[in-house]
Amino acid sequence: MVKILLGRDEVNPDKPDKFGQTPLICAAENGREGVVKILLGCDDVGLDKPDNLYRIPLWRASKSGQVR
Repeated sequence: MVKILLGRDEVNPDKPDKFGQTPLICAAENGREGVVKILLGCDDVGLDKPDNLYRIPLWRASKSGQVR
């Protein structure tokens, strides 16, 4: 489903929500490894793009226990 959505022109895989959380942040924080891999394969996804509180995806993943 993620690949299908990313194939649509109107979908921006790096667009943050009102809290500055990008799809990569949400996927990393929730342990969605497959989605993270897909998003990291997109040229226009910022690996270190922070949310509104300046927390990057890796930090969010580690705080939620997803990094081992």
